[in-house]
Amino acid sequence: MSKQKLIMESWRKFLKEAEEVKQIDTSDLMLFFEDTSDGDGAGFGVIIYSIGDKDRALTYYADETTLIGGIDVLQTDEPCIPNTMQIGSSYRNPDFRGQRIGDLLYDIAFYVANSMGYGLTSDRMSGTSTAASRLWNKFASDQDYEAKTTNMGNNEFDYDNSTPDDPLDDCEKDEDEGKNATDQSFIKKNADEIEPLFNDMQGRHIDWMTSLEGVGSDKPRRFERFIKSEAYDLFQDVYYG
Repeated sequence: MSKQKLIMESWRKFLKEAEEVKQIDTSDLMLFFEDTSDGDGAGFGVIIYSIGDKDRALTYYADETTLIGGIDVLQTDEPCIPNTMQIGSSYRNPDFRGQRIGDLLYDIAFYVANSMGYGLTSDRMSGTSTAASRLWNKFASDQDYEAKTTNMGNNEFDYDNSTPDDPLDDCEKDEDEGKNATDQSFIKKNADEIEPLFNDMQGRHIDWMTSLEGVGSDKPRRFERFIKSEAYDLFQDVYYG
């Protein structure tokens, strides 16, 4: 192949990949937020979904609801550079691959965690997927993200008491040694930029709950149970097939 043809093939490949990676249209998305904080620490969950025919969904919401993705966040057991939350799980509908759902979910997670006074780190319990690992590597090199630091100046987790004078950097590793995607706790400097979109999506969810209440006082509660069940099934499908 000539040099010119090779250049043209590379350019076509670049354009094709650029077309495949596009932000999802968020104008109709809804966001269910749940504060899961308890005696063990702070936490929250987010589920993003959409409704097709809303009139029909008032009666048959299971047929008209599409789960887009979700993320669950909880406080770390050890200090891990206070205050820090870990990503418990994140998942997205395979039908929306290439539409930057993961980026959207992580932006929301950083926004909520930061508003609660927490940084974010990767899963401390069972490792992190390859795709999520790439995101954490991006955070570490992106100037929009900043690693939290203890009062003694340490910004990396201590797994083996290598800094005995600083208990605030002590942190747990996952059960499969070495699979944590990051050894730091991050804040996003411009996390508040997602707030208007967060409010819009949550507002549409609240409006939908009001519509459901109009056809049955128990409908909103049943619907939220439904989408949490659907989110659990989606997570199981994504990770365990």
